Order: sequence, then C-alpha cells, then structure tokens
Amino acid sequence: MKKGKWIAITAVCIIAMFTLPLFGCSSKGGTTTKSSEQKSEPPQIYEIKYCMQDTSQDPRVTVIAEAEKKWLWEKSGGRIKLNIIPNAAAVTSPADIFDAVRTGVIEMGIQSSSRIAGRFTLMDVLSLPGISNYPGCLETTMAARALYAKYPEIQAEFKGVKVLSFNSVARTLLYSTKKPIKTVDDLKGRLIRAAGEYCIMGVKALGASPVSTPPSEWADGALKGVYDTIALNHQALYAMNLQELFKYVTDFNIQHSYFIQVMNEDFYKSLPADLQQLFSWENWEKDALIYGGKGDADEMALKQKFEEALAKKGLPPVYKPAAEEVAKLNAKLAPVREQWVKNNSAKGPAQAILDDYIALSKKYSYENFKPDWQSILNEWSSYPNVPQK
Repeated sequence: MKKGKWIAITAVCIIAMFTLPLFGCSSKGGTTTKSSEQKSEPPQIYEIKYCMQDTSQDPRVTVIAEAEKKWLWEKSGGRIKLNIIPNAAAVTSPADIFDAVRTGVIEMGIQSSSRIAGRFTLMDVLSLPGISNYPGCLETTMAARALYAKYPEIQAEFKGVKVLSFNSVARTLLYSTKKPIKTVDDLKGRLIRAAGEYCIMGVKALGASPVSTPPSEWADGALKGVYDTIALNHQALYAMNLQELFKYVTDFNIQHSYFIQVMNEDFYKSLPADLQQLFSWENWEKDALIYGGKGDADEMALKQKFEEALAKKGLPPVYKPAAEEVAKLNAKLAPVREQWVKNNSAKGPAQAILDDYIALSKKYSYENFKPDWQSILNEWSSYPNVPQK
C-alpha cells in the first residue's frame, strides 16, 4: 500500500473515533445515555400527623406549629412534612393524644397534663400551687426540661414514647367577681372554681371551697354565683370570652398545667439517622424556647389589655401581694407539698425533685431568664412554605 493512501485511511479512522460518539453511537452499535442525564429517585417524604389540643386560631398552632413545619421541611431537605391537626380533630380526643402517639395512631402530638392529671405523678410537681412565678410559660418549660434530663425516675413515667420536649401555658391568677383578694383572710369562705387533686387540696388549705364546673359552664357559673373566684390566665380568660365577668385579679398561683411533646418510638426509629437528629432532645430546646417565650409575651400583652379595660371601669390593676403575705399563703400550702412528697417518695426522690423545682423556678423566672427566642422564631418563620402536595 502506498504511503499516502495509508496516511489517508489512518486520518479517517481517527476522525471517526472522535465524531461517532457525538451522534450517539457506541462501538457496539447501540445508543448511549450519559449518566448525568439519568433521573435520580425522588427523596422519600415522611409525613407526620401532628395532633394538638389547641384550637386552629390559637397562636400555638398558627404561629409556633407552622414555624415548626417550615423548619422541619427546610432542614430535612423536603423529606419531613408536618401535617398539623388542631383540637385533635377526627383523629383522637384531646385527652388521648399521648396514648394515640404511643400506640401509633398518630406520629407526633402535644398532650396537656391537665387532661391526664395523676398519670405522671413525679412530673406533676409542676402543678403544685404557690411555686411558679407569673407569667410562667418559659419558666415552667425550662424547669420541666431540667427535671426530665436529671431524673431517670421521671423519664420512666414517659416510657413508650420518644419525648421531644415540654412546654407550658401561663400559670394562673385568681379572678374575682365581687371582692378583691389581698390577704389570706380574704380567701376564707370563697367559692373557687378549681380542678386537679393538688389544686383542690390547696383551695381547702387556704380556707376556701373548691367548685367543679366544666369550661362550658364557666360563664354561667360566674353569673349565677355558683363560684365567685376562678384560677385562670389572661389567655384563657379572653379565649373563653370571660373578661367582662371579673372585677379583681390577684397574682397568686394555685393551679398550673404543662404540655408534653412526644413522638411515636417506632416512627422515630424508622427515620434515617440524619432525620432522627432533627428530633434530638438538644434540637428541641429551641422549640421549647419559642413556646415559652411567645407564651409569656402573649400573656403579658393580654394582661396589659385587661388592666386597661379595668382602668376604664374605675377598677384596680392586677394586685401583687407583698412578700410577707405570699409567705403566709405558702405556709398555708405547705401541707399540700408535704402530701405530694409523701405520695411520691416510693416512686423516686420526691423531696429532691420538689427542692429542685423551687430552685429552677427562681433560675428561669421572667426576671432572671431572657433568651432570644424571637430570633429563633423569626428564622423558622422565614423559611419557604411547605408545598401542599
């Protein structure tokens, strides 16, 4: 073969080597598909039914839970979708949220201790009268977390679920229809609407009589004189539209409720490790700060609103008893705390738990503990909305 012809053939082969792939041909005659053009599998989305006993208008739902939803969607890369169910509608009852989570009816929920009073008896130290300070949302939230983290005996009370955190509504004040309460003697003979074992014991210890009425009868009961005093906070007062019925308010606590935030254990274990981390105890402290901080802010705003309404009627603002009078009130309540210790000593170090709670209430009080919860809420709320489908 002549040298020129050999060079021409070689050139054609080299050109073919570089040009044939451009036309989608392989050396074996089939078509090729670039790996970059292959479609990846969409990520698995884990949907969570999230039951809350709060109504659909409550800021705990409209603001905080919605922020939780955005945060989880953002941080999971679109793999965690929270489906918020206010008032436990069509899924379970507000009193059964904890068990609905435990048994897997729902994946996640928030249960009020007042709906299942007496079940978590060691943690119910939080409901003892006379200890927590007003407004008490953040204080009780952080005290609950500290007690749960410290005592295995308290942790054992919540066996069967993954505990995410705790939070709280504002603690109660005493609202009166007729006469103000300024001293221990002013409580004698009062008819106080009360609920819960230790609250009722406290009412009796203060020389008053407990009255049991369901929320649907609170307004009618006040108007008809079934009771003359009620333990509430301002948020409940306005939510129940009772603000026009009471003339005097005293800053003393005889009743408190906290919330338990839990996830189904099997569902939690089914999540990939990186998604499990989103539901860690440490991660949900931020959530606790939001619930506590916003709860306090909302309560204080309504307190101001109520005091302005009282002033227009020529009535005094919320009365805060002097330290010596609070000491007298607490002395009357000492037997209630002693009874709680006696009832729970076989279950754990009850006296140590009570002492810790008293100290934690001071540590996390409204005056002493001021975390920047608002910036956390602002960040979570700024994330994009979760797609509807």
